[in-house]
Amino acid sequence: MRNSVFSARYIDRRLAHAIEDAGYISASGSEVYYIANPGEGLHAAKLKQFGYNKVLKPQRVYQALEFEYNSRFWSAFNFGLNYTYSRLRGNYSGLASSDEGGRLSPGVNRFFDLPWVGFTATGQPDNGPLATDRPHVVKYSATYSFNWMGSKTNSSDFTVFGFGESGTPLTTYHSVFGIPIPATKRGDLGRTPIYTQTDFSFTHKYKFGRDNRFGIAFDLNILNLFDEANVLGQDFNASQQGWYYLDVSSVDPGGNYVAATNTLTSTGVLNIINNEIRQTTGPADTGGCAVWSTGDPTQTQYNNFCSNQSFLKPNAFQGPRAVRFGFRFTF
Repeated sequence: MRNSVFSARYIDRRLAHAIEDAGYISASGSEVYYIANPGEGLHAAKLKQFGYNKVLKPQRVYQALEFEYNSRFWSAFNFGLNYTYSRLRGNYSGLASSDEGGRLSPGVNRFFDLPWVGFTATGQPDNGPLATDRPHVVKYSATYSFNWMGSKTNSSDFTVFGFGESGTPLTTYHSVFGIPIPATKRGDLGRTPIYTQTDFSFTHKYKFGRDNRFGIAFDLNILNLFDEANVLGQDFNASQQGWYYLDVSSVDPGGNYVAATNTLTSTGVLNIINNEIRQTTGPADTGGCAVWSTGDPTQTQYNNFCSNQSFLKPNAFQGPRAVRFGFRFTF
């Protein structure tokens, strides 16, 4: 134990402000953006000017308790173990958008682009477990160094590294103008399976020359040693299209209600954000789509979510086994 170190740490990171493109729909139907602090200052003032009485600020809170054990080399052996218990909550994943599959557009992702982004389809703030939340993570590594025939000039290192992690949250999303918003809450579908992987490394080194100043080394690295194929993601977009209106006053010869337009008016948006939207058993088309009313169910306009046939199907997997070779000369 004299060659070992045990440590523990607590981490609490909270986002104070974010800089993002944040916007709204203008009177002419165009999207208007500011590079601003979403939910604050000019952006908040503009939303309230257009009648949105709910204005959201970005939130990202990461809290973790970490335990780590490391041993220095003894009898040519080294070992390390780490366990982290954490939670990641909020409505904003940061410069990379995990809500969009890891989109890398720092400062101009789809967060807060339009007034309803940050809300669920039922008009509530969508704060919850973010898409990269993994409550339990275990990592370990071990290295053994072997000197051939007791020689310090001819040695081999064997290293194994592995980890196991909780799955990430799965959320039902609906697409509104191409922007995914949670249907009811983040993580309503549970989590992806536990993610595990084991890697292996081998290095053989030989030193020569005066004072062993020269050396050659052969490297072998195997990633995903056991060729696991864990599911890393699923298609969580329940609706394939954006919202559109059904004009229940217009019926085609087959008795189906006619889709009048695929534009969500400012009135419809206000109804959603201000919590005046609810599921209804009223008129529907024949496509098996869920119908939601904007305000009074007797109105002649209905928002329609069309189902995505790939919903909940796996769409991302762990990479296959990869083997890499290397040769080095040192001097």
